[in-house]
Amino acid sequence: MTIGGDVVRREAAEKEAQRWRELEVRNRLISVMGAVAGLTALIAIALGLWANQSSLRANQNAATATYALGQAEIESARAGEQAATAVAAQATAEADRARAEQQAQVALARQLAAQAQQVLDRQPAQLPRAVLLAVESLRRFPESTGSQALAEGLGLLSHELAHVTHDLAVSAAAFSPDGRWVVSGSWDNTARVWEAATGREVARLTHDGYVTAAAFSRDGRWVVSGSADGTARVWEAATGREVARLTHDHWVSAVAFSPDGRWVVSGSGDKTARVWEAATGREVARLTHDARVTAAAFSPDGQWIVSESYDGIAWVWRWRPKDLIELACARLTRNLTRTEWKQYLGEEPYRKTCENLPEGE
Repeated sequence: MTIGGDVVRREAAEKEAQRWRELEVRNRLISVMGAVAGLTALIAIALGLWANQSSLRANQNAATATYALGQAEIESARAGEQAATAVAAQATAEADRARAEQQAQVALARQLAAQAQQVLDRQPAQLPRAVLLAVESLRRFPESTGSQALAEGLGLLSHELAHVTHDLAVSAAAFSPDGRWVVSGSWDNTARVWEAATGREVARLTHDGYVTAAAFSRDGRWVVSGSADGTARVWEAATGREVARLTHDHWVSAVAFSPDGRWVVSGSGDKTARVWEAATGREVARLTHDARVTAAAFSPDGQWIVSESYDGIAWVWRWRPKDLIELACARLTRNLTRTEWKQYLGEEPYRKTCENLPEGE
């Protein structure tokens, strides 16, 4: 064996040994990496299991909370139902009590009415007792038996508030709108204003013939009276001062104020109903019948008058001149011609009678 061969062999052995060492290191590295991968996998599995467990726990908690909320809602609904049942039961009980009370009051009212009637029939000297029992009956239940007993008792218990006296028969009477005064007309040729509560005479309104009709204005300030002397007269109610005299050709049978108190309508035996300005006595309109007029009145808005007569007709009139003019101009188709104007109106300058219509041809 030579020295060079030994060297070769030694180098070959060292290389082999080096190769095995490297192979061993690589295997160890592979083992370590496998262990790390396994550990990582185990950690991932553990984390997954932990996440699943946390999710399950959260879902369980949510389900528990939902169940608890549902139970709370059920309990709330049950409580509401119980409260509604209690309210309904209370309402029913109250209705039953009210019905029972009403039935008791009805029964008592009928009993009181019967007792009131019994006192009226058997103890007329105890009239106040009967009337009071009838009042108590009606206060409890308005029934015909109580009303009849009270009406009968009041008929026997009648009491005049005041009375007013004329020298002859009284032919007309009316209250002022506020109920404070009364006006009465008489055959003694006077209309008189009285204080309703006491019968004290406030004013005496004198005609030259017997008084047939009398009325207050709506504000109570004025009185109008009609008379057989052929006049209707407007008076100041508080003083008896004559304000205006409205003259017909025959006796006056009816008088009335317009709702605003500005006008008076009077009906007369001269076959007319006439409208007057109350403050001045100026005649505004004349409505003619075929027989004497017996009654006349204004409509509530004052635009119409109704009058009735012995001719068997009651007429409804549109009396205000401006209304009649408006109605005429609405129905006509032309104005007067200039020839007609000159014929009837002379030299007065021509103008249209109805502004809405053409000049006549």
